[in-house]
Amino acid sequence: MDVLTAIKTRHSVGRVKPDPIPEAIINTLLSAAVQAPNHFKVRPWQFVVLTGGSREK
Repeated sequence: MDVLTAIKTRHSVGRVKPDPIPEAIINTLLSAAVQAPNHFKVRPWQFVVLTGGSREK
């Protein structure tokens, strides 16, 4: 799947899958996310990563 198809066909889900995501994948996604364009290059991004029991709350 290419990026445009992924963006156009994405949808939100009410629940997350119970299987954990490897930390290396999370770090790769966060590294890509902070590269998004931002106003005046101030990088105001804040991300919350929930793992373990926090995901159940």
